[in-house]
Amino acid sequence: MRPQFLNLMSTLTQRGGPPVLRCGGNSQEKAYIVDSIADGHHSTERQLLGKRTPTNTPTLLYTKDIFDSMRTASDLLGIHWYLGLPMNQSEPARLEIAEVAEPVLGEYLLSWHLGNEPDLYAQHEKRPVGYDETAYMAEYASIISQMRSNPKIQNRPILGGPAFCECGTQWYNDHVINEMGWLTQCTSTIILDGRFATVQLTGDPSPRSCQHAHCYALPNRQLSEPRWLISTYC
Repeated sequence: MRPQFLNLMSTLTQRGGPPVLRCGGNSQEKAYIVDSIADGHHSTERQLLGKRTPTNTPTLLYTKDIFDSMRTASDLLGIHWYLGLPMNQSEPARLEIAEVAEPVLGEYLLSWHLGNEPDLYAQHEKRPVGYDETAYMAEYASIISQMRSNPKIQNRPILGGPAFCECGTQWYNDHVINEMGWLTQCTSTIILDGRFATVQLTGDPSPRSCQHAHCYALPNRQLSEPRWLISTYC
């Protein structure tokens, strides 16, 4: 990892305790773990593979080395992680990232994050027109079931969701959680509620939207207080 990143995390740790980071976003939906990167020197690579979508998000390739680096940073600074899993297919689910990352990150892995802004899946051509909350919840529950039956995933899967964009769609976190039975159907989940805050950067004439999120409920696993997530992207 870059020393600038470690220096920032060290400063945050000194001022507010160990950070909690989310590693994911649009790129998690098509991420693949590979044995090695072609140049032999890097642990990640971005490629434009397959059909382009409106966001033109590249396919993210990475090796086990990235998890080793994350674990080293955690051992040094106590960083805990929310790690995104791909949801570009659910039958069968693509669980190879979980299989490799779980034993490396160990107790520093707070949960997996499954489904990045699924309310935009149809709009971004990741699902057919008409894809709705019911279809998403069914996929989510299926992936949880597959994780539980996967012998390479040792711990009970804790997944984060439903992280909706809520930007022009008719999907709402509160509705899914309180009225559609999310906590009953999608068990072993934490509730991640994402919001976009507009911030003005010094010297920048245009406001930028940066995502932050927080966990406000954690069934089947107790936290003494909500944990703020520091998103790893803006």
